[in-house]
Amino acid sequence: MKKFTFLITTLLFVFSSCYIYKPYQFKDEETVVRQDNRSSLSLRTEMAGKKEKEDAENRRRSEEIQKEERLKTEQKAKLELESTDLTEDELQRKAEFENNERLALNKGKDLGEVSSKMESEMAMSAEDSLKIKIKPNLYYRIAADGEKYKIQADQWEGDTLVSHIIRKPEKVLRFHKNQIDPENLEERRFSKPFSDLITVGSYVTGGVIILLLVL
Repeated sequence: MKKFTFLITTLLFVFSSCYIYKPYQFKDEETVVRQDNRSSLSLRTEMAGKKEKEDAENRRRSEEIQKEERLKTEQKAKLELESTDLTEDELQRKAEFENNERLALNKGKDLGEVSSKMESEMAMSAEDSLKIKIKPNLYYRIAADGEKYKIQADQWEGDTLVSHIIRKPEKVLRFHKNQIDPENLEERRFSKPFSDLITVGSYVTGGVIILLLVL
């Protein structure tokens, strides 16, 4: 009986050590891990940076539109001065040329809008990738605000991940997606070498138990 208890204890110890964390591959009632000073400052800085980029892009587009309008006005004035000396055929060819220029300009604008839309969609997709990677009821090791946590994910509430410390469901942790470092996200998986070791160990243990029963 002592030998059997020793074998069972050994197996449980080996099995409990077989989980490892690998990088993800595509307030005390509840603890609020916001760290208000650092996270609020980080969020404000990020929002300010985005606003600055948007303002700069809007200014650039406004300047381009103004430049295009000036060029159109100058070209129109120039053509009006030249048109008095042109024949009817030349005037027609010039009108066709101007029409082709307008079509090319509008096509360029459409391509620019499509490109901007695609870039915006890609940015949104990158921001939501954490919601795809972190799924409820799975175990992860994450880095947030310079700290590392071993958690079990519960659910997403908007942009906030609700989770708790592994085997401590009363220790609730909340993280905004901007707090989580996607580069240091690791998912707990069963180790293949340990799995092979357990398989071999199971056969050996089974053989030992049979021998003990026979002898």
